[in-house]
Amino acid sequence: MKKILLIFFSFFSILRADYLISNGEIALFYDGKNNIIKNIRGEIYHSDKIANIEVFLEKDYKIYKARDYYTRAKYVEGKNMFELKYNILGQSFTTYIIASNINKKNLYVYTDLSKVKWNGNYRILYKISPIELTGTMVNDKYDYVYDNMYIQKDRNSQVYLTTENDLEKFKLRLLETSLRKRIGERIFVEKKILPNTKGDFLTINFQKSNLLEKKEFSSILNDEFVFWKDQDAKFRFLPKRMIKIMRDFYLLESNDYVQTKLDINRGKENYLNKLRYTYINTIINKDKFDNSFFSELLFKKNIGMEKIYYYYYFIKIAKLRGIDLTKDKTIKNIIPELRENLQKGYEEIENREGNWKLNSYMYCEFIDLLESVIDTKVVWENIDYIKDDVAKNLISEILDSQNVIKKSSYIKYMRLLPKDILKENIDVLLKKVQTPIGVLTENNRVKYVANLQLALILYENGYLVQSDKILERVIYFYNNSHAKDNITTEKIFLYIENIYYRGLL
Repeated sequence: MKKILLIFFSFFSILRADYLISNGEIALFYDGKNNIIKNIRGEIYHSDKIANIEVFLEKDYKIYKARDYYTRAKYVEGKNMFELKYNILGQSFTTYIIASNINKKNLYVYTDLSKVKWNGNYRILYKISPIELTGTMVNDKYDYVYDNMYIQKDRNSQVYLTTENDLEKFKLRLLETSLRKRIGERIFVEKKILPNTKGDFLTINFQKSNLLEKKEFSSILNDEFVFWKDQDAKFRFLPKRMIKIMRDFYLLESNDYVQTKLDINRGKENYLNKLRYTYINTIINKDKFDNSFFSELLFKKNIGMEKIYYYYYFIKIAKLRGIDLTKDKTIKNIIPELRENLQKGYEEIENREGNWKLNSYMYCEFIDLLESVIDTKVVWENIDYIKDDVAKNLISEILDSQNVIKKSSYIKYMRLLPKDILKENIDVLLKKVQTPIGVLTENNRVKYVANLQLALILYENGYLVQSDKILERVIYFYNNSHAKDNITTEKIFLYIENIYYRGLL
């Protein structure tokens, strides 16, 4: 399953508790203060479906609430799973909660009972507090159904509707065929535990079309371990700290709702991030590219540079996918639109709107790319003059009187320099990295973005050994640095491009 991991658009807007696990569809939180799993969403960007889930036990007509007995609650690193340990009357229980990456509409709750040595039968009760306060609960053939939530049945299960207080008094309403849930009542799924039972398994499904499978928990757990092992292996060439971030990126990228419903009108930088994400995703996932999100961007009413960014990545992605745009009619059919946006983009650059340097660079890069698929003079007769003018103005801004770039943040613009000036600047930068550290620094800090851009420029211009050395040093420092360094979209983009150029993806 070749997918890039996405978290940089909206992830932190949904953090409302101590921890989060998500598979890109289901999301839930652990409230460490109250020791409960809460805010469960069947679709991550829709409203909560379940307010909270808890585990209770009933032994000898007494109710024990696991939240009062927790000895440890932890997120299992890299496995997208919670592990909740608790000790009741000297017996050790462990409950695992997994948002499946194999069947993304399934939430699994498994309680390990292998260390429980109680004599006689006892019961586990899963308390489910749905957001929908009233409604009809149905005892269906294979599951218990409430508000598009399907709780898998087994031969030892039954459901009660009651309040927590009434549960302790054993004042219960048993679900037989159907039952109207009252305000204040909770859903209690009771499981009768027989002697020598090693564990109990509850599955909640949030989409009936995804049928609940009958699988052992050990099989599901193994599937998840294999999934994350394979996921990490794809990014083995990235710094270790970034691999952890890439795991998280996968979770939101895999959500179809995210890809089609993100608001792209929150600024051009955010828009560019989304286009970069789509491009990176195509590098990783050429054979399974889903153009739904990309198509959504096309029909947004942005003109000028925003559309030029779109066209730029559209062509790059088409090339990655082996689409011959010289034969495809897509570009030819939008020549009037291309002309309009090139004119508007030039006007924005002339007026120095927004990040005009980046816009100037992308404008020229786009025209070069466009020339590979169509005669650009058919698009706009003055296009060569306009491109030269934009490039000239940018170059005069980034070079000093010695024809050397004024700062390392301008490295990416070096592609527009004449060959002789480009070589001079490469020589200057290579001298700057001829130190024991071996990379560009500022105030004793590694400049990750600048070094990654330099590694790309060097690789593109045949300085393969020097490029590899810089990339290796950057990855070394990133893995071994104790300083916190923000992982931005641009860094991920540059890491992936460096790896892709070397044929490692």
